[in-house]
Amino acid sequence: MVLGILSLLVALLLPALQRARATSRESACATNLRQVGAALLMYLADYDDTFPYAIDPWRKAQEGFPDQGEPWYADIPRLPTFPDVMKPYLADLRVLSCPSDTGVDDDRSQGRTRYEQYGMSYTFADSYGLSGKRLGDFPEPARTSYMDDIGLRWHLLVPRSEATFFEQRGSALYLDGHVKLETPAHLLK
Repeated sequence: MVLGILSLLVALLLPALQRARATSRESACATNLRQVGAALLMYLADYDDTFPYAIDPWRKAQEGFPDQGEPWYADIPRLPTFPDVMKPYLADLRVLSCPSDTGVDDDRSQGRTRYEQYGMSYTFADSYGLSGKRLGDFPEPARTSYMDDIGLRWHLLVPRSEATFFEQRGSALYLDGHVKLETPAHLLK
């Protein structure tokens, strides 16, 4: 009888505890991105509101990256990574690590987190051609995402085995420096 009651209590409390831990990690992730946002705004102040010529470390690690029409794609091997450019502005590069980072499902990860593999848990909007553009080029900086961890499958609304792209969520850093928990569907609007 006592064992049955204890089993019932564990069954009821365990999901709540897991949700609380996930919420705590999401909050820490958002805090990290806010620090990155503050560092980015300092960078922009130093460089006349011009975004850094930098590349996502993941993209730099890809072999034979296809030319997708952007003139700077040919420069990928020579471009510094975002963490390299931001080192002078970040007191601790570990803010580029999301506490929920479980790695990327690919053959190269070998069980390592994305941060351990590439020095950054988040995806950086280099593919949108932000490198070298000015903040004033974006009429709605509060609606333009700069960095996020949304498509990386560690913040899920359903169990990982059942998750589709649109059932994921994550923290997104916007050009004005604010951070918001978003889903891919919201970012694609």
